[in-house]
Amino acid sequence: MTETKPTKIIDAPGARSELAIYVDGSKAVGLGHLTRMRTLVRRVDAQSRIFTRTPLLCRQVFAEIEVEVVALTEGEQLSDAISNFSPSARVVVLDPPYEPLFPHDCSGPAWQPEIDRIRARGLKVVRFTDEERATAHSCDVLVNDHPDSELFAETYRVFGEISKIMAGARYFLIEFSPKPPAVKADKVFVSFGGSDQSDLVNRFVPSIFNIAKTYFVEICVGTGKQLSHKLPDNVIVHNFLESEDFAQKMASAKVSITASGNTLFERVAYGVPGLSVAQFPRQDRIGWAFQNMGLTKHLGLGTEVEPRRLIGALHHLINDQYEMQAQIAATSDISMRSGAAEIVNAVQDLIT
Repeated sequence: MTETKPTKIIDAPGARSELAIYVDGSKAVGLGHLTRMRTLVRRVDAQSRIFTRTPLLCRQVFAEIEVEVVALTEGEQLSDAISNFSPSARVVVLDPPYEPLFPHDCSGPAWQPEIDRIRARGLKVVRFTDEERATAHSCDVLVNDHPDSELFAETYRVFGEISKIMAGARYFLIEFSPKPPAVKADKVFVSFGGSDQSDLVNRFVPSIFNIAKTYFVEICVGTGKQLSHKLPDNVIVHNFLESEDFAQKMASAKVSITASGNTLFERVAYGVPGLSVAQFPRQDRIGWAFQNMGLTKHLGLGTEVEPRRLIGALHHLINDQYEMQAQIAATSDISMRSGAAEIVNAVQDLIT
């Protein structure tokens, strides 16, 4: 890996930037929006600048790459901040997080006035969303990776003016492992997301350690989280994995246990069969949608799943070769690698 300069939080205009990105993350909504924008920055050939209301988390997630972060002040309009800090920007990417208690706050109508101000200044706008039903958007490119969004994609054209729509689970931005492992390890990989909002890792630790009696287990618990149990010899715990390391460890697993947010999308992208549980109700609906597509065995809300049920479900899955192969076959139909490439190319085309 080449050495990079640390991520900087700036308060004045800096070097020329062609791409301006608005994104937030938090314990409540998770880090998924931040990680997919990190992927975009790494894959697009353009000088980028991040605008955010959560600068410290943003700096943490973007620590692997050289990028500058602009911390937005309370009530500050994004369009003004971009004009002040990135006057040479050609394209603005908006990826506001989903707020479970205030879903309207990330809807199309809630953000359209800001988008209109940005476009009035001659900039192109790419809008990311993972909304469960269509709301009104007008922008240059709209990306919705919610697994049900293919069903209502054309409704977007009725509500607003959009030049290009990408809808469905295949349009998930991910940092693909450059060299997928040729042989799967006899290993269970566990990750409940970077923030693990419901502390599922500690809830299921006894189950995970029971699984380790039979299989080697790797757990990625997220930065700053500690397990409240002594580790068996057959378990390795990672507090943090850089994106390529995470990808390699996930892709090399025989089976994986994940939450049903970004980690479930990543598991599907690497063709790894497994189980999923949800951190909160909206994730639960995503988990059931993925099960309906044959991509996972979903167990429901993690806080309501009995730990011993997790053990039984995992052993049942591993011993059911038909189900294992069916999940693997279903993942090949999604083609997330090509979907991610389409997103990157669409952004690149707007910049150039």
